[in-house]
Amino acid sequence: MRRFFWGVIVTLLILIALPFILLGAGVFNIAATAQPGTLETTLAGWTVDRSVKVHAPEEINPLKDDPQAIEAGMAHYRAMCLQCHGAPHVQNHEFAAGLNPAPPDLAAAGKHWKDGELFWITKHGIRMTGMPAFGKSHSDEELWQIVSFVRHLDDLSESQVAALREGEEAAHAHGAVAETGHSHETHTAEAPSEESLER
Repeated sequence: MRRFFWGVIVTLLILIALPFILLGAGVFNIAATAQPGTLETTLAGWTVDRSVKVHAPEEINPLKDDPQAIEAGMAHYRAMCLQCHGAPHVQNHEFAAGLNPAPPDLAAAGKHWKDGELFWITKHGIRMTGMPAFGKSHSDEELWQIVSFVRHLDDLSESQVAALREGEEAAHAHGAVAETGHSHETHTAEAPSEESLER
């Protein structure tokens, strides 16, 4: 019985130590070009899903179906989300092809999340995925505007697609949102003058 007991203890110690040995040996390839295995993908997806559902507020978007909120949300989306996620009939930017995990298609993936969950993800981000926390630079109202637009992604008008394509062509451009007073603008650096170069 004692031999069985110690056998169980040794086995458990090996199972606990083995992951640390493998990690310390650099066996796992952390390159963004390496595709994650099934276990990593399943575990990471489950962890994100559970974390969001536990921490997100049980709140319905107070700006739901508000045309002004949708338009304001589109301006924010064009500035901050389009580069990675793209939109129906609008390509994401070239660098997004190198992100791992790949940014989801929000027109489809957004339906998986409730309003409060989309709000929480947009506000707090998801670490180690490339998804930033926009709550550090945007008010809750602006974040709800983004949620409103994400809900509207599968019903874009031709003019909205055209406006998003302008954002696609002018990366990081974001028109001022008059009512919120929040704006993202593209600033082009001026070439140094001859006088400054002589100093």
